[in-house]
Amino acid sequence: MSIKVSALVSTFNSEKFLSGRLQNLLDSTLSDSLEIIVINSGSAQGEREIVSEFQRRFDNIHYIETERECLYQSWNRGLSVATGEYISNANTDDRLFR
Repeated sequence: MSIKVSALVSTFNSEKFLSGRLQNLLDSTLSDSLEIIVINSGSAQGEREIVSEFQRRFDNIHYIETERECLYQSWNRGLSVATGEYISNANTDDRLFR
């Protein structure tokens, strides 16, 4: 798969939104050329388990776990591993509509 877009999903205590966000990205028209990078910034909720479940079904999802850091540090951490031609932030409580 050729990666066109890297979507950076920073999460902190946003467990209730994460599944919907990941599914929303995977349902997009770019899903066949999309890389999803989830950066868990010290959350005390179950984001790791949610991402693990998606990773069992999709190989384009990457997971990074860090100590608590600000949003921009998380995005920069995601940028350091992104391989896409384009970068997008993908906030956990946002959704894309076609």
